[in-house]
Amino acid sequence: MKLQNKSRRRRGILRCLHKEKWHRAAHGMHPVTKKLLHIGLPFLSALFVYIPLRYWFFEAHVLGVARLYQNIFESLLLCLVILVCGALLLEIGTRRQ
Repeated sequence: MKLQNKSRRRRGILRCLHKEKWHRAAHGMHPVTKKLLHIGLPFLSALFVYIPLRYWFFEAHVLGVARLYQNIFESLLLCLVILVCGALLLEIGTRRQ
């Protein structure tokens, strides 16, 4: 019984250390900025994949995306970039010393 409690305690400590290591980069960051980055970074990476695809394939109409949907998608990505950059600038401006 005592051995089980010891191993259970050890697993709890290791789990806490892993969680602390995982969240160390976001330590002290505003929760809204963390959430924006958590949601926005995958979309920003999609943007960097989309830009070359747009100029290589959309102009040749290989993917066949309608102009309306293409413009809506580009506008949404631009709004997302503005939001994430604004959140990061706000974070830099309000960071405590």
